[in-house]
Amino acid sequence: MRFAVPSLTAGNGILLEHASNVIGNALIRQELFIAAGFPGHLVTALVIAEDDVPDVSARLIEYDRVAAVTLTGSNRVGAAVGSAAGRSAEKSVGSPPDRLGLRPAGSGRVRRRR
Repeated sequence: MRFAVPSLTAGNGILLEHASNVIGNALIRQELFIAAGFPGHLVTALVIAEDDVPDVSARLIEYDRVAAVTLTGSNRVGAAVGSAAGRSAEKSVGSPPDRLGLRPAGSGRVRRRR
């Protein structure tokens, strides 16, 4: 769950969709986050029939509130997710902070080491 900490720290929720043979793992992880004090809606395990995963994944990726996708899984699902992510990608690598509703963390400058 290497993606969970940065996602949750940034104030984002996460959706878990595990392979059908390990769906219990996703449900346990959801319960662990709730037991740790996270709001119930912040981590959600999705139970999706295997044949529906590519279509449901594509619809989720195309949804404007989904900002990132992390995947481990089969080549078939990876191809479907990669294709949907490519269709939904923005033309720029980053977004200006004001577009994201972010304010600068400090008033000072940050300089790189030489």
